[in-house]
Amino acid sequence: MTKRNPNRVLFLSPQGNHRGQISKSLAMMDYKADFVSSLSEVYAAIDSFKSSIFVHEWKATEVTQARKFHRNWSSELSDVIRCSIHDQIVPSVLAFASEAGIEKVISAADAIIGLAGSIDMIRANRPQGELQEVLLKINAADGQYSQDELDDAIESSFEKFSNNTTVKLEFGGLCLRKEDPNEAEKLAKEILKKEPSNLRATNLLSRSFMKSGNWDEAVKILDGANKLSPGNPEQLMNLGDAFFGSGDLDQAMGYYEEAAEASEELGVKENESAKKIASVRLERGEVEEAISLLQKSASEDEIAGYFNNGAIMATKQEKYKEAVGLYELAIKALKTNRLKPVIYTNMAISLKRIDRIDDAKKAIKKALRIKPDYEKAKLQERKLNRIKAP
Repeated sequence: MTKRNPNRVLFLSPQGNHRGQISKSLAMMDYKADFVSSLSEVYAAIDSFKSSIFVHEWKATEVTQARKFHRNWSSELSDVIRCSIHDQIVPSVLAFASEAGIEKVISAADAIIGLAGSIDMIRANRPQGELQEVLLKINAADGQYSQDELDDAIESSFEKFSNNTTVKLEFGGLCLRKEDPNEAEKLAKEILKKEPSNLRATNLLSRSFMKSGNWDEAVKILDGANKLSPGNPEQLMNLGDAFFGSGDLDQAMGYYEEAAEASEELGVKENESAKKIASVRLERGEVEEAISLLQKSASEDEIAGYFNNGAIMATKQEKYKEAVGLYELAIKALKTNRLKPVIYTNMAISLKRIDRIDDAKKAIKKALRIKPDYEKAKLQERKLNRIKAP
């Protein structure tokens, strides 16, 4: 990671707007201020000056572009302290700051004389040592760590630093992955009691409600969060999920489409929106459209898993005809033969359970034609061959 100058502050503000006063005020506390006038200059200036603090005077830039910029803040600059200055500090400002990772919101009236003090307070409260290393590891976006490694880091850090908000949020997400929505709900509520505008906690709470099947409560809190900070793709996706779970497909589709648009505006090429839209289309019976979307947006493994998991669930519920239909969709959606032996074999098992023995045998033959040494298919073939014709 780049070695930064702890006393170097990059300030984005309108040309000539209190710059002299700000420089003098910061200099009194041994900070050196550098100035830029546009968002396009920020990254290069941070790199040039080795700035450790970035202060954004909000009125210096158009709001939509400012939001986009901070939502896309580079993970390589996660060690840079970010502050924003606003004429008025209202709930929507605090909500966006929590969402985008802006550490301090300062009123314009306090900024000229109080900025250095605010920076000192942030520094004093920032994680140090082991906690800092853990959080940097969790926030890394370079694919260096597997999900299991990150989960282990989150679990161990929660044992030591359970009062840290970021650690608490990450552990709440881990609880959801471990199917413990009650603990996630508890943690989210603890954070929101202290920080009512913390959107990450709001999203965690909404997902815990959804895990518990409490769709109406999830919709209620997400709708409020969306009004505070509109255009957040994750939030819009969560809203779509909440409406999908409640059975309101039209509302779900609308929010998934909004999420897709918001992701595109942020320059996020790979997102889950298309897959979610495909889910709605499948639920509506628009099979061809759903498959087309999945083929464009999902990997081979994802497509197979998407239908295969649904079919396995249907099989567990003894809905064998539905399972067969999902396996057939999986075969239709797959682009290559690589995963078809697994799907054909699972399909044969469901066909056998509804006494379609000839069709089950045909499915096994297709599996073995593609992969002759597939043991599971060979085992099913032997079982099917032992079944006597009626």
